[in-house]
Amino acid sequence: LISGDKCSGKTETAKQCILYLTEVSGKPSSSDLDQKILWADLLLQSFGNATTHFNKNSSRFIKWTEIFFDKKANVCGARFINILLDKSRMASPPENEKKFHIFYQLSSGSSSSRYRLNSHQEGDGVETKKCEEHFFEVERGLEKLGFEKDEKHWLFSVVAAITHLGNINFKPSTADQTQVEDEDLFNFVAELLECNPTRLKEAIILRRSILRDDLSYKSMLKDWEARDALDALASSLYMRLFYWLTNRINQALGSSNVPPNSNFVGVLDLMSFEASNVNSLEELCVNLANEKLHSHFHNVNVSLLHDQQQEQPQPALELRSDSEATLQLIEAEPNGLLVLLDQEFDEVTATEQYYRKISEEHAHHTTFRRVSNE
Repeated sequence: LISGDKCSGKTETAKQCILYLTEVSGKPSSSDLDQKILWADLLLQSFGNATTHFNKNSSRFIKWTEIFFDKKANVCGARFINILLDKSRMASPPENEKKFHIFYQLSSGSSSSRYRLNSHQEGDGVETKKCEEHFFEVERGLEKLGFEKDEKHWLFSVVAAITHLGNINFKPSTADQTQVEDEDLFNFVAELLECNPTRLKEAIILRRSILRDDLSYKSMLKDWEARDALDALASSLYMRLFYWLTNRINQALGSSNVPPNSNFVGVLDLMSFEASNVNSLEELCVNLANEKLHSHFHNVNVSLLHDQQQEQPQPALELRSDSEATLQLIEAEPNGLLVLLDQEFDEVTATEQYYRKISEEHAHHTTFRRVSNE
């Protein structure tokens, strides 16, 4: 379990753990399997890491890595499982932060003109030369893991399409007519995604409401609503792309061919605690995961300390954890914050009801502080 504060080196530590496991084990079942694992880790960093306030290479997802061993202690496969990708970064990354590395690497790489991407300038806070070098490594990693030419083109096409989605604007709504400002750019996005531009546009600017007896009707979204729909599309596309990439990497690492009942060593690389001025639901979930794991670590150590004191009497030591009250506030039945949130999903006025309900329910809780919702 690799956890720690921002900039504490968690990503590099996880990489070194994986490298150590492949080095000290017996001979890998595949002559280049250990190198493939490292190339896979590099690809996941390009697609899952980003520049933040505190770190130029911050993991924006939780990564669980399994290194499998056969009966002779040889490495026989590996598998990556990714959790809680920070997809909200696609629509609106925090101020002075950036989207995932791959967007800047592709824009700076040799294929940028093919996807109509403009190279970033140094004044944008993007190290263009390094991005170009990293993109070369991404292409090499895809080659080492056996990605076909069509797969690489499809992968980069989706990344380029998501980039262009952020540049699409809508004309202010008039007479219930929302229109795209740059039709040529929108059609190019549809071409990259290999879908019909008319149907793509309808999916973005029209709301489909379901009535009784399977009847439905469509209504035009306002320009700002269409912008929100476009952002949601970009976030969803990237999340699906990221998990497809992970599954394809696992296929290249032979995870499906691992012998039954093989032993494995798991490495869990956590995102650090988030403490922005305003945290989203994703940050809350990340902090909750960290807090629960630290609570588990604390409880295990308390148990070990108790056993040691029973065997060898010594001055009493006490390990304290202040997280239990916070964990109860967030997830305990029946009135935890997430429990109450689940109950509000189907309500039309859920936002106001939820805020009022948690404010009344937890007004006197030691770790709950009410803030203005204006």
